[in-house]
Order: sequence, then C-alpha cells, then structure tokens
Amino acid sequence: MFLCPVCSSLYANDDSLCPIDGATVEEVTDPLIGRTVGGRYRLIHRLGAGGMSCVYLARHVLIDRLVAVKTLRARLAVDPEQRDRFMREARAVNRINHKNIVEISDYGETSDGIAYLVMEFVPGEPLFRLLQAGPLPLDRALHITVQIARALARAHEMGVIHRDLKPENILIVRRRNLADEVKVLDFGIAKILDAPSLTGSQQIFGTPGYIAPEYIKSHNIDGRSDLYSLGVVLYEMVTGELPFDYQFPGDLLVKHVTEDPIPPSARCPVPACMEEFILRALAKDPNARFRDAHHFLAGARAVRDELGLQGLVEPSDSPENTVLDLIPPAFLKSIPPAPAHESDNPAHGFMGVTQWRSRFHAIHEALADLPDPPDPLRARLRAANEALEDFEESAALTLHRQTEIENVIAEGRDMRMTLGRAIDQASETASTLRGKYEELASTRDIKRESRARSGDAATSDVLLWEIAACDATLERFAKQRKTQVRTLTDLRNELARRNIDLQSRLDVLVAATEQDVDALAKLERSIRPALDEAERYVKALLGSEHFSSHPTPPFSVR
Repeated sequence: MFLCPVCSSLYANDDSLCPIDGATVEEVTDPLIGRTVGGRYRLIHRLGAGGMSCVYLARHVLIDRLVAVKTLRARLAVDPEQRDRFMREARAVNRINHKNIVEISDYGETSDGIAYLVMEFVPGEPLFRLLQAGPLPLDRALHITVQIARALARAHEMGVIHRDLKPENILIVRRRNLADEVKVLDFGIAKILDAPSLTGSQQIFGTPGYIAPEYIKSHNIDGRSDLYSLGVVLYEMVTGELPFDYQFPGDLLVKHVTEDPIPPSARCPVPACMEEFILRALAKDPNARFRDAHHFLAGARAVRDELGLQGLVEPSDSPENTVLDLIPPAFLKSIPPAPAHESDNPAHGFMGVTQWRSRFHAIHEALADLPDPPDPLRARLRAANEALEDFEESAALTLHRQTEIENVIAEGRDMRMTLGRAIDQASETASTLRGKYEELASTRDIKRESRARSGDAATSDVLLWEIAACDATLERFAKQRKTQVRTLTDLRNELARRNIDLQSRLDVLVAATEQDVDALAKLERSIRPALDEAERYVKALLGSEHFSSHPTPPFSVR
C-alpha cells in the first residue's frame, strides 16, 4: 500500500505521484495507516506506540480537523477485560473535563474489533524529553506542577485516580509569548472509585520510578497516591534525577517502600522551602503527605511566594494564539496539510462532492463535441448523474448532522467547564473548612488537657471560656462544611446526569452519521466506474491532457 502524505489517500500501486494533488506517495508498513475508523477518522501518521496501544495523527474527514486516535493493540483487543480497561479511559476523562487534561471526544469499536479513542490533538512535547536536557528552573518546575495538581484536584473530586502519573504522560505545550501549558494524558489504568474493580488485589499497574508505596503494598489507594507520584515528578524536574539511586527498575519498588528519598539538596542546590515541600509529598505514610490536591496547591503557592517567583500565567484567548502557534516548527513540517479541495469550500467539498460534479461536467462537455458514445455508456452516465445528485443531497445532510454533533460536543464542554469550576470551588472550600476544623479541634484538645492539669482556678476559668469559644467555632465550621459537601454532591450528581443525557444524544447522532458515511461510500463506488469508463473514452479520442485539471475525487471509506 502507498499513502499520499497530503490528502491521505491510499493506493495499491506505486504511481510515484498522487493523481489528486501531485504529491509523491509513500509506502505504508502500518496496516492501519490510511484506514478510516468510526467512518470519520482517517489515520495518516503514527505518533507513538506503547505496550497496550498506538496513537495516530488523524483527520476528521467530514470537517477536516486534526485529531489523535489511540487504538488498542490487536493482541489485547481479543480480551474483554483489556478492552473494558481501554474504554475506561474515555469514561474517566469524560467525567473530569479539565483544561489541563487531554480531552477525549469520541470512542468506539470497528466492525473488525479495533477499539479506539479519539482525543484532541495536542502538538506538545512530553515532559520526559524536556528533562533529558537536565533540571528545569524552579519557577518553570512549579508552574508545571501547579497545573498538574489542578488537573488531579478535579480528577480526584470526580472519583478518578490516575495511578500512572509520570513525565511520559505529561505534555508541555509552548504558547506564543506565554509560559508552558500542561496537558495530562493516559488515564488508561485510572481507578474510578465508584466502579467495579477490573484487577485483582495483587496486580500492580504503574511505572516503578513514580509509584506510591501503598500501591506497591496493595493497600487501598486514594488521591494521595497521585500526589506522591507528582512529588517524584517535581523532584525530577528540580534535580534531574529520581529520589532513589538504583541498579535495576525492580530496586525502585523496594526503595519506595523501605528507604527515605535522597534529599534534593544532596543532588543540587535547592531552597529549603522547596525541599521541605517535595519531601512532604514523598512521605511513606499517606497521612503525612498533603491531605489532598487542594492542600498540595496551597503548599506550592506558599513555596512560590516565599521564593518570590512569578505566579501562574493563564493562557489567553487572543486570536494570535492559534493551533499553529502551539506546534514546534520541526514537528509542523511533518504534519500533512489539509487538501486544497477540502479547505476551499468545506460545505460542498469536504468529501469530494465538488470534485465529482466538476469531473462529471468536464466529461459531459467533452462528450458534446464527440460522436455519440455507445448506448451502454450513456445509460451508465445517466445513472451516475442520478447517483451524484443523491450523493450531493446526502453529503449536505451528513454535514448538517455533523454540525449537530459538534454543537452537542461544545454544549457538553461548556457545561462541564461551568460545573467543573463550581465543583473546584466547593471542593476547595470544603477542604479548607476541614483543615480549619481539625486545626481548631487540636487546639481545643490541648486547652482541655491544660485545664485538667491546671491547679489555678482563674487560669482554669479562662481556659474553660476559650474551650467554649472553640466549640462554638467548631460547630459553625462543621455546619459550613456540611453545606459545602452537600453542594459538592449536588454538583457531581448534576454533572453525571447531564453527561449521561448529552452522551445519549451524541450516541444517536454518531450512529446515524456512521450510517450516512457508509451510504456515501456506496454512492461513491457507484459513481466512479461510469466516470472512469467515460474518461477513458474521451482520452482515447482527445488525449490524456484533457482532464489534467480535473483530478479524481478523494472521498472513500476504507
């Protein structure tokens, strides 16, 4: 098979040049390159591969948008448990929806068993590649850490634990005139706390360098396990190394459980407040770490302020920050551009409709100056014209349905963003109230002990008054936190309900669109033979140059 790198059309033979756009075709070794999955996503380039899956750059053939498509490896796709774990990533991300988490817009399974996820295409650089050049400046490391923690805070509030946070799963996007923008990806082994477990208690999924001790010991895990992993990532960003020296990867599993991490300052000069912050995140006992991602964020901000570093720069919605601004120049050259015929008039040419009509008219005009063609050919051309009319009408309806899909996706994105912000605020407030309550309760208990030991009546009376004041404040904190927790529960339930409703609407539209695309492919196959035969007839009489400006339309679902 040979692929055109410009229009992503497949050819059985090496004709050197694509007849559509004149680009030199390239041999394809990956059997999925050039394949269209879900009726809409043409795979055009492999971006990367792992033990479980491959990720491809793809083009949405209906609206000419670049996306990333992750497919489950064939040897794993036959296992129902592996397929369900793969699809769990879509369900996990769908309930989070945060600007620092790669969005998954679609997922499904092809008729021949290929499981796939469709993600936003993020032209960023994995953090591990940045770290190959050595440690990052403290302000940049904190800037990245804060965004990861924000993503984790949302995920944890929605009952999702990542379980495999590491530099390979953190994309860094450089925006024009702005600092790094972080995108966390690969929730493929995420634990959804209210979902049935897919794994036995003794199974460990994760990466040895970043895994929390309690996970290794098969203890119950929660969001603090992700914060431990984030602590390792921050340690590596600041020092350029992992917290433990090791000879074999398996050594790391033992050292996470049994040894204290090497202080960052032993690796390189690190401010005391930064070292204290990192080591707290790396505490063996989850109770000794930050209580949750909100407290982790508060700690990161305190370190930033103590060091006098600049705060987080939020991405701008300025028009100058286009998708092309996010793509490194070297990588931009490797991305096939959209075919001219797809971008000139997407309402009519997005599936080659305009090119089919132009080709038909060119043939019809040529035949008018030639002797009458054979009757069978004339009959086939009449049938092709009728099919072309159906094709144009069906293409317009398909595009309209795709517009509806995009509107539902946008509605869901806006809804999740609005409710997500409300959840973040309610969660942070509840977490703060809990911290104040526990701190004040500890103070009250100390005062009670002091009163019990005091032999002075006046001192005892003062302490009694202070204890009563603590109790009153604690009662107020408890009521406020109860209200916030109730609000948080209501917001989560509303988000879940509206997600289900939007997904149901989307499923109906997507299923109908896939049927539309299949029907269009059949119409295209009925049009092509008649026009090919007529074109050969005209070329035989007038010469091959006659149709040089009317390329064969590219639309085809393979």
